[in-house]
Amino acid sequence: GFVDWKLEVAETSGQPAGEAETEAILARLERAVAALQARGARVAAFFLPACGRRAEIEERRWPRARYWDRFAASSSATVIHAGDEPDFPRFDCYDGSHLDDDDVPEFTRALARVVMRRLGERP
Repeated sequence: GFVDWKLEVAETSGQPAGEAETEAILARLERAVAALQARGARVAAFFLPACGRRAEIEERRWPRARYWDRFAASSSATVIHAGDEPDFPRFDCYDGSHLDDDDVPEFTRALARVVMRRLGERP
């Protein structure tokens, strides 16, 4: 069905970024973060959770240590990974990457609490 097709696309489409491309992407992201911060913005980047087979595919093709963790270590933004937040609810993604409509309000409230706490504001 549709979910199987989406997982097949995730498994086979495109190529993970090589070292030079990864460095260029990280530099571009940091320039964008710095430009926003120069205008007074506080920037938070959030890694959305994936579930089941989709999460396995993402980790195999785009290992967290090679991409996300490097971004987190090099960025001046507040960087948040859902899997690192013990109080962030675990949601079941019906297709591996999207929430059921009924979970969206709770997800949004939880995300707002995490972002506000990490930015040092009261929820």
